[in-house]
Amino acid sequence: MGNEGVPVNNLSFRTCIAWRNLPYIANFAFIILHFAFLSSCAHRGDSVAANVDVSGWGSDTEYSVVYNNRDSLSLRELSLFVLHERSFATTNDSLLLTITTVTPDSLVWSEELAFYPDRLKTAEAGRFHETARPYRSRVTLGRKGPYTFTFSHRNTIPVEGIKGIGLTIDN
Repeated sequence: MGNEGVPVNNLSFRTCIAWRNLPYIANFAFIILHFAFLSSCAHRGDSVAANVDVSGWGSDTEYSVVYNNRDSLSLRELSLFVLHERSFATTNDSLLLTITTVTPDSLVWSEELAFYPDRLKTAEAGRFHETARPYRSRVTLGRKGPYTFTFSHRNTIPVEGIKGIGLTIDN
């Protein structure tokens, strides 16, 4: 009579089910990897910037940007960036900046720093170049609401060639 009534080996049965579901498992894995890749490429921060008069930024002129903070617990990385003409980097050694921060509860903090532009050695396309430098690391913006950052400079003559200045705030 043969092998009628003998149960099928459980291992081969499970293997058969796994092979039958392989297209579903592969599609699910592809979707998970796709979203993981997209989320790793996403920029998790905000930038705020002010337009500066390219023909000359006088020492009596201030430029302000407002960042609306929605998270009062996360550690942040703050980077200062300057959008400047290519000639700015060759004619200026540094930009002596004063950054004044006003918190939502009206606390004021000012500090001075020297900003050094990138030295551009190769001919790149475009009139403007962006130089970014770390400003503050592991900062907690402790209050929700608008933070105002005001930029001014201490150079004795008007600074020419700057198109914009601002901050990038990363989570």
